[in-house]
Amino acid sequence: MVGFEAASSMRLDTAKLADELSLSMCLQDKVFFTALIKSLPATVSVQSGGKPPTSFQATKTGLNHSSQPFNVQNGAVIVTIGRNGAAAVQGSSRALMSSPRSGNADYNAWVGSALA
Repeated sequence: MVGFEAASSMRLDTAKLADELSLSMCLQDKVFFTALIKSLPATVSVQSGGKPPTSFQATKTGLNHSSQPFNVQNGAVIVTIGRNGAAAVQGSSRALMSSPRSGNADYNAWVGSALA
């Protein structure tokens, strides 16, 4: 109860709040990914829209988070975890589009997984 009582007696100083930003100022045109790495060394490659893949060296066992610019590369995103030059596991997304057919922007995340 001590934490609750202390929190309930605090006042919010609205002058210190951040300015409101438009959605277009907050969005990041990136592909974000997380790879669960069992052992090192391991490389995570991300390929978007048929362009050459970008590789990231896993830095630790466990969860490795990173991102790469999307750069309006339409098509599926393919994420590959590699060991010793060979693919250990690979997963892909549905095709991404820079301009949806409906004309409405879709900012929802697509989440997928792949198992080795």
